[in-house]
Amino acid sequence: MELELIKHQLFVHEVRLYGRIDSMTTPALKESFKAMTRNQQCNVILDLRDVTFLDSAGLGLLVSVLHAVRACGGSMCCLILPGSPVESIFAMVRFKDVFTIYHTPEEAFQHFHF
Repeated sequence: MELELIKHQLFVHEVRLYGRIDSMTTPALKESFKAMTRNQQCNVILDLRDVTFLDSAGLGLLVSVLHAVRACGGSMCCLILPGSPVESIFAMVRFKDVFTIYHTPEEAFQHFHF
């Protein structure tokens, strides 16, 4: 699992995740997200296009990140490839009703009115 953080403008963090998000990788990811949302408003584009596996621990992490972002007054959206395993999992657990999902970076940035 790899995490890449890219800041756009002053208030949007693009977070690219690669590989597996599971019970082995979520503790380190959780710490990274805590540091990012600590005491500041932040908006997040969570790029899941290169995630190859997502289990229940990973799903829980995504919900925690969404709550943390909202608690600091921010907003979050997800980038997911159409037809990907992540999209299938989101549909199965009805995360499409919880998360704002886009398929291209351009759509995601429009979410924040760039």
